[in-house]
Amino acid sequence: MNNRQELDFIEYYDRLGIDIRSVACGCAVKVDLYSVVYPALRRVRENIEPKGIIISERRDADIFMGPDRELEIKRRIYDLNDPVINVGDIKRMNPSRAIILVQIYQRKAEKGQYEEMMTRFFNRLASALHGRLYIGKGHSIMTTKPDKEFIMADFVSKLDGREIFHVLNNDTIQIVDPTAEWSSEVQIFPAISNALNDLFSLGCYKNLIVKPVLDFPDEEILGAAIEKAEDYCRMHGIELDYEPLNVRSPLIGATVSGRSAKQPPVFFNELKEGMQVLIHRPIGDLAVINTLLATTLMEGLRLRFEEEIPMSYEELRSLKDRVVEILMEPNFEVAEVINKRLPETGCKFRSDEHIAATTDLSGPGIFTLKELAETSSINIEIDNLVFHSREVARFAGTNYLIPDATSGTNGAIAIIASKQVIEEVISELEGAGYDPFIAGRVVGKGEGRLLVKKEVMDFVSNP
Repeated sequence: MNNRQELDFIEYYDRLGIDIRSVACGCAVKVDLYSVVYPALRRVRENIEPKGIIISERRDADIFMGPDRELEIKRRIYDLNDPVINVGDIKRMNPSRAIILVQIYQRKAEKGQYEEMMTRFFNRLASALHGRLYIGKGHSIMTTKPDKEFIMADFVSKLDGREIFHVLNNDTIQIVDPTAEWSSEVQIFPAISNALNDLFSLGCYKNLIVKPVLDFPDEEILGAAIEKAEDYCRMHGIELDYEPLNVRSPLIGATVSGRSAKQPPVFFNELKEGMQVLIHRPIGDLAVINTLLATTLMEGLRLRFEEEIPMSYEELRSLKDRVVEILMEPNFEVAEVINKRLPETGCKFRSDEHIAATTDLSGPGIFTLKELAETSSINIEIDNLVFHSREVARFAGTNYLIPDATSGTNGAIAIIASKQVIEEVISELEGAGYDPFIAGRVVGKGEGRLLVKKEVMDFVSNP
């Protein structure tokens, strides 16, 4: 085994003051949704709504009707511990919506402290408002540096008109592949694609604007990352709206927006027994990346990996490279396939023609399907999962290398529709070079349960 390449990058990050041993890769950097974020926001929502701030329920992205023109987005950065809200600034912006990004010190990323900080911020923001403000999407990540906490708010000015659907999202991480330079396309391309993926899962792939969330302590490295973001947008014909953050913390991601004349696939009341759940490609992205990193850092774990898994270290590295190549590519073709099977604005949903629901599996992995089941009051059964490597994913899960080995970054997209529609989708996705598979089905109305085989628990250390 020769892990000199990986060790060189660990030394590279050490020189930059980043402890790669404690930084979570990809979407694993998120604050835990189920034990921290969701319970805290339920209580915050109850207290803050009477004051004029409406915090949305969990959605892949903020979806709303507006005029057929670009959104005007204005970015503000606030201190997480003592946010100072300029009343005059808020009045001039006159916002109607906002997307929120929170970075919190990892030792404070627990329910009580997170809830306290969110309550303080929203109370102060409410006191500066002159109308109602809708928080359409929030994203919370952890930092290993206690002095790098902040809240970023991307405010959307008031909109008149209901001509077209707007879709707005933020996804931000800190690193994708710890065996590559931070400013390389291996980091920047997947991070921007990851933010866009929530739009693509909703069939929105036109009129795209990327407002990067890019920052780094070293100005030269940050400049190189910005150039890569410019390259990405130029390659894919996307408008770039760059604005510096100046928080001097490793951040890669974006707030992204798009417009669509089609109704998004949120037809939760149309989900019926027998509809199939399709996933557009193999899963387990972060399991592969984290296993390579962990086996590089811990010789004992590497030896156990080589004993248990029929794969050499070099083969694991090659698998990681193939996975990262997948993550670098935006899922435009998937978005087109979805969009083609959505009703026009004002038209009715038809189960024999349209996709009923979709979701991006990037962060919580397959358990995002449980959220969809709860929202729709249905039960979903999952009995077939296809991984980049089932053995590596199981190793990552059973050795607690990642909370959920089904999770990804710029991850797989789940599509739920009738058998007839799914057959058409499979044919088109295969024609576009993807490897889709049917993971399960809707088994009827219910209390929002996700039914999985016992084997699935091998892939999840924090169910």
